Amino acid sequence: MSQPAIRLLTGVDYATLEDFLRPHTATSMFLRSNARAAGLDDHGDMYQASYLGAFDGAELVGVIAHCWNGMILMQSPDVHILDKLYRSLLTLPTIVERGIKGASGDYRQVRFIIDCLKPDAQSVQMNTRESLFALDLSDLKIPPLIQTGKVICRRIEERDLATLLPWRFDYSVEALGASRGDIKEDEEQAFLRSLSRKRSRLCVGRSQDTKAPFDHGF
Repeated sequence: MSQPAIRLLTGVDYATLEDFLRPHTATSMFLRSNARAAGLDDHGDMYQASYLGAFDGAELVGVIAHCWNGMILMQSPDVHILDKLYRSLLTLPTIVERGIKGASGDYRQVRFIIDCLKPDAQSVQMNTRESLFALDLSDLKIPPLIQTGKVICRRIEERDLATLLPWRFDYSVEALGASRGDIKEDEEQAFLRSLSRKRSRLCVGRSQDTKAPFDHGF
């Protein structure tokens, strides 16, 4: 393959990006969900990112994204292409504005990015390898707790705000190194966005010793 051409992706590239990422679903979940939720144009809003794509002719062969929160997401099975993407990423204005807070994706690719960060890699707050499990929907079995009605799954509602926001805060602080003061407004906006799209679900359990309504979410 000749040297790939690297350029910023825009909204017109969404279908091309989705076609490239679909065969790598298990290691591209954040890339796909963020692009679907916020598009490919970067204005610094929640879930947005600056996306760089590597092209061999008209074919997309790698992508790297610098997200609104400083995280790097990538999908580039060829590490030589990933190296070129990362070097191009370092020239983006967002690097100065947001810095690099972390990386998430395929383990081998993330390790490559961490090695590139040295000696700054010593300041990485969390460096773990998480095992993922893929499940075809045709093989999904409904858990007994849901079958018996002890637990229900429902759309999130405005009354869930007091329960869900602290969970989101804790996740952003622990996993992304965010500051609580900095993320409060973003997380509230994300919650309201989830309400309007009616996509998010909450599992709720009934109290074991009373006839109280479903009041224990998880």
